[in-house]
Amino acid sequence: MKNIICLATAITAALTASALAQAQEKAVAFRVPAEKPVRYLTAFKGNQLKITGSEIGKDKKVTLIDTNGGDVAEGDYVQIKHVTADERTTFCAETGDSFVRIPKGEDPATQLKVRKTEQGISLQTASGKFVTVPATTKDIGLTDDETKAVVLEIVERAASGAGAASSAPAAGGTQP
Repeated sequence: MKNIICLATAITAALTASALAQAQEKAVAFRVPAEKPVRYLTAFKGNQLKITGSEIGKDKKVTLIDTNGGDVAEGDYVQIKHVTADERTTFCAETGDSFVRIPKGEDPATQLKVRKTEQGISLQTASGKFVTVPATTKDIGLTDDETKAVVLEIVERAASGAGAASSAPAAGGTQP
């Protein structure tokens, strides 16, 4: 009987801790340090994503949602949310062979697994593919080869959306 009570207490504690872990949203931009000059992830019309801009403009501002809260860490699941000027919300997701923005944040395809690197993070989709930028284009794509995954630096920015980076770099990221 004593063992059952201990087990029930342990299960209750685990469930409580799990329930307390809440998604945390951070206003960010994604910088690609390997690009010279440095480039940022950019949202384009038609729900496309590219690596183009050389500074943080309105189309480079996104919200990083860490689904378990806290700092972004290896193995965390995150979502990347973009809100357009006309208040349309989309989320980055794998759709077939493409990495685009879709309107459904509850879609499992919007859950991206963080893979830490020395220079930042890479992102792995639900199907196990990695987000990449082919050398011949600046379009965001997918690859099965982890060594071809694009490395992103997370640049925190003011929550007001002014585009200014905060005084502290995000986990796995830096200041501009």
